[in-house]
Amino acid sequence: MESAARTQAARDRVPRIDPYGFERPEDFDYAAYEEFFSAYLVVLTRRAIKWSKLLKGGGGVQKSMTVKRYIRKGIPLEHRARVWMGVSGAQAQMDQNPGYYQRLLEGERDDRLEEAIRTDMNRTFPDNVKFRKGADPCLQRTLYNVLLAYGHHNRDVGYCQGMNFVAGYLILMTDSEEESFWLLDALVGSILPEHQPTVFRCCHPKTGFASSGGCQAKRHSRVKDGGREGRRYDLQSKEGVGLSQSSVSPAARPGQVQEGAVQRARQSTGQRSAESRLQLIGVMRVRRGHHPC
Repeated sequence: MESAARTQAARDRVPRIDPYGFERPEDFDYAAYEEFFSAYLVVLTRRAIKWSKLLKGGGGVQKSMTVKRYIRKGIPLEHRARVWMGVSGAQAQMDQNPGYYQRLLEGERDDRLEEAIRTDMNRTFPDNVKFRKGADPCLQRTLYNVLLAYGHHNRDVGYCQGMNFVAGYLILMTDSEEESFWLLDALVGSILPEHQPTVFRCCHPKTGFASSGGCQAKRHSRVKDGGREGRRYDLQSKEGVGLSQSSVSPAARPGQVQEGAVQRARQSTGQRSAESRLQLIGVMRVRRGHHPC
């Protein structure tokens, strides 16, 4: 009786929906969770204070051994989007390409791409209240926009099975369409290209059928701009350097890239430590569905 009363008391105190919008399962051990979290909260608070001091001033995230050590220990939810954007290079990309995301959404239509994405909307995190049609706001539209923009941005990849869960998780963390798009671009284009055949199952952008070889997104060359690495995109131009010409549609190829392109495209992934890479791809730790394209 005492154990049952303790469990019920914990159930009453712990929210049924977690901070990310996921419903806790019926067999969730509320008492054990409360006991663990009450002790771990001290660690999380201390860690959050350190991150707040490190990021004080609102500037960009500067890579350092301190930042690397902090990331390995965990990034507090309130700072996670900002840190991910900084260390992945997504913030630099977004800053150097103002308006690019919106232009992708307003560009040419691709019925096959739209249908493939639309098919997976209701399959994405069915146990998350924020992705349900009745939610206000419903994140399905945000997810659709991010995946559609990326499909136009990188025609070689288009839309792949599993990308909806990755993009959905990024949306939950950033609460921003555009930031989620650039983080997805950093993951698929720079951080995980050699791992993609085992991460995503691709649907060919023209046929809609699964590709036997998996996704092979091309690595992007990089240019340096005021100490920040990034690429510039111009939807109006069909010429340009600094980006694999086959990785985006002709209309989306970069037109202007600043001089001084550095030869770090291949080195950047290879030299990144395994530990740092694991921290950057933490977003992959989500529950993936298994369904046909």
